[in-house]
Amino acid sequence: MLRRAKVVGKFVEFFGEGVEKLSVPDRATVANMAPEYGATMGFFPIDDATIDYFKGTGRTPGEIEAFKSYFKAQGLYGIPRKGQIDYSQVLELNLSAVAPSLAGPKRPQDRIEIGKVKNAFSTLFYKPAAENGYNKPAGELDRRYDSWFRGSGRMSGGGTSDSATLAKGAPADVVEMVNNRPTPDVVNDAHIGTPVRITLGHGDVLIAAITSCTNTSNPGVLLAAGLLAKKAVERGLSVKKHVKTSLAPGSRVVTEYLTRSGLLPYLEKLASTLRATAAPHV
Repeated sequence: MLRRAKVVGKFVEFFGEGVEKLSVPDRATVANMAPEYGATMGFFPIDDATIDYFKGTGRTPGEIEAFKSYFKAQGLYGIPRKGQIDYSQVLELNLSAVAPSLAGPKRPQDRIEIGKVKNAFSTLFYKPAAENGYNKPAGELDRRYDSWFRGSGRMSGGGTSDSATLAKGAPADVVEMVNNRPTPDVVNDAHIGTPVRITLGHGDVLIAAITSCTNTSNPGVLLAAGLLAKKAVERGLSVKKHVKTSLAPGSRVVTEYLTRSGLLPYLEKLASTLRATAAPHV
């Protein structure tokens, strides 16, 4: 909707009754998506939800009171309602109409509701590139291809630690980046198994990644992923061994969310046999 409105070069302010119901992490997630919808920035006004967030994240009463008083004195405290401000352009979105969706298959704005993914993919597969399709020949969608996979090799962090080579007194951000890399650097070849023949087809999942973005600093989103993993494990589901899994959250506190909620072991169990190295076709 925002892309159709051509918001490139504009500041997008979110306001109205629906905004008051959003948590601060949800607001931050939407604001951070400004590159996806094309605006210079997206922002939310200050209100009581902001103050509650500050109270829960260690701000002192004095800091909170100064912050709140300043915005009230400027007439900027609270979420504006419809008609209170003369914006250059107003767009309306009914939050109750928002449905779980897939971004893609080519661009983030190519949104497909989850229940319509199969039909949409099948249609786009044959459509010409000019219509955002893949322009594949008839009958290609169901074709399978043989490939080879070396089974159940685990990634290992063996060898000399990069942190040991850091200069004494290195900046804290550099130390943290080195010590918290999401993917170990060394493969332990002793655990790589015998090549196994597998078949791959169009639309198969090969990478399952929770990546480093604002979405992964949002407790609701991460806990939902953990609950999904829990249900999968409890039902005996597993991930195919040729699928590469990765958890690289956008904040170290995310690990605390998953650990304290007891959900991290389920994500780890799903990934426990998936640190594998693919072999070329032989």
